[in-house]
Amino acid sequence: MREPSRFQLWYGRDEPPVATRELQAGPLVTRLEGIDLRYVRVGGAEAIRRLFVAVRDATWGTVPPQVSNLQVDAAQDSFRVSFDAFHEAGDLRFRWRGELAGGADGSLDCRMDGVAEADFDYNRIGFCVLHPRENAGRRYRARTPDGEIEGTLPETIGPQRSVGGKLFPLFPSYDRLELELADGLWARFEFEGDLFEMEDQRNWTDASFKTYSTPITLGFPHHARAGQEIRQRIRLTFDGADGLEPVAEGGPIRIELGAPAGRLPKIGLGVASHGEPLSEREVGLLRVLRLDHLRVDDSEGARAREEARAIGAGLEVALVDGIDRLGDVQAARYVVFDERLIAPARERLGEEAEIAAGTDGWFVDINRDRPDLSGADAVAYSITATVHAGDETSVVETPAAQGDTVRSAAALWPGRRVVVGPVTLRPRLWPFGSLGSGELPYQVDPRQCSLFAAAWTVASLKHLAGAGAASVTYFETTGWRGVMETEAGSPWPDLFPSRPGQVFPLYHVLADVADWKDAPLVEAKSSAPLAVEALALRDGGLHVLVANLTPETQRCRIAGLPGRVSVRTLDETTAVAAGERPEEFRSQAEQVEARDGAVELELRPYAVVRLDA
Repeated sequence: MREPSRFQLWYGRDEPPVATRELQAGPLVTRLEGIDLRYVRVGGAEAIRRLFVAVRDATWGTVPPQVSNLQVDAAQDSFRVSFDAFHEAGDLRFRWRGELAGGADGSLDCRMDGVAEADFDYNRIGFCVLHPRENAGRRYRARTPDGEIEGTLPETIGPQRSVGGKLFPLFPSYDRLELELADGLWARFEFEGDLFEMEDQRNWTDASFKTYSTPITLGFPHHARAGQEIRQRIRLTFDGADGLEPVAEGGPIRIELGAPAGRLPKIGLGVASHGEPLSEREVGLLRVLRLDHLRVDDSEGARAREEARAIGAGLEVALVDGIDRLGDVQAARYVVFDERLIAPARERLGEEAEIAAGTDGWFVDINRDRPDLSGADAVAYSITATVHAGDETSVVETPAAQGDTVRSAAALWPGRRVVVGPVTLRPRLWPFGSLGSGELPYQVDPRQCSLFAAAWTVASLKHLAGAGAASVTYFETTGWRGVMETEAGSPWPDLFPSRPGQVFPLYHVLADVADWKDAPLVEAKSSAPLAVEALALRDGGLHVLVANLTPETQRCRIAGLPGRVSVRTLDETTAVAAGERPEEFRSQAEQVEARDGAVELELRPYAVVRLDA
């Protein structure tokens, strides 16, 4: 088997990252990524996290564009981007011409002129504007067909309401929206071609509030006819931006270690969905993780009981088939997905048993139809990183919103622990029908065996732990949805580039945390949390995991470190050895001297660095 390429080590695909370019228009600065605008800022305040055109088929699958004729004309204080895009999947064929223009006054003017080239059903076609999650608690004003409205974006995650099977947005549809970005600074969005609505995307752990077209209040799917035109325009201007200048970012990213910040949750893995038993070597490697539990569906309880005993973990049993199998296996925790089962489960299990209740799906499900959890000890839901978008930039934004779900669950069901899991890159289940015929099963992400997944896991655990989650289940034990490859190897090594028996990089994240599982968390603030994140704990010493979440090398300064520091690096230069000889890799480290209480590191793409002081 040939050695993996550096890009496969980064994120599982042998292709370079998407090209990006910084653009400026007066006080406005943004990043062009492909044909999307990311991180639109004015005077340092973020107005847009992402602006793009979404084409979603009749099962809510995202149909990616084929892009041609891309032209970027950038002057010192303005820019114009134009391109052609074509979306094709099954019967769906949609073509459009796009233009993104930034003016010297800091305005942004975006246009889409499209046409259906066939008859097809779809759920959404049009512009989406993602407003950063940091706008929670900020004021808004909107113009609706019935007049002006105003309010405040919710701090606790706003539900996507459902009445009689019909879904509703956060507030009525609009053609103009004003959002407060900072004291005295407002962003004004004007829309043409459709009415737009807003949803709180933190429900799905996207780190944003989304303004979208094709109002969901109209129902779905919709039907497009061949030759039908769809045209839209969005114009962004600002009030209170006079005198603002672009904010230049320079110097190393700063990690500041601070006060105590809680404790790690109990950590577990899911039993492997491929159904094969663990080998002796796999048992030994899993014992290193000091797992608190294995999660298993009730139908597989017997196999899980043996595996849990072998690796020294308890069991978390999901009662997907109701309570008929309650007596089949003893567990540290039982999870039910129907509030009507809480009382009979409690009656059969007794007061000593831990019962969690909620959904096998995502937080949106229990936020939309809030169950009565009387009699349950904990609220439960799962998390996946790729409900709405699967690109690396979008996925690395999700951990902060994962923490939002924990805080919101704790606020909605006070006094109950929050049990999260499984946490996965790709959805385990898709509630809207088939996701289509991808080359890999839709539950499988080639990034599972990559450095990217390790860095993302650091950020995920940092935010779930910091928000107070009591228990988290990550991924599975073995296989292409696990923390290591089976000894048989990947069924499709060209698409999922693992090696037989390989330990995945994210295994080492969980193994590091296992070394410190009883240590209290320490606050670790990053000056650029979408680029570099850190998880810190303190017992007799100080322990830090620092993760680069980008495909660029990042300089990082970690302050608050005493004396000599042990440093071990997991990156593209060490990943192969770490996967093939994990025990040897884990025993290695170099010693560096902290200067003025700080260490400065250069992190290669998607690197994870362990520091012990």
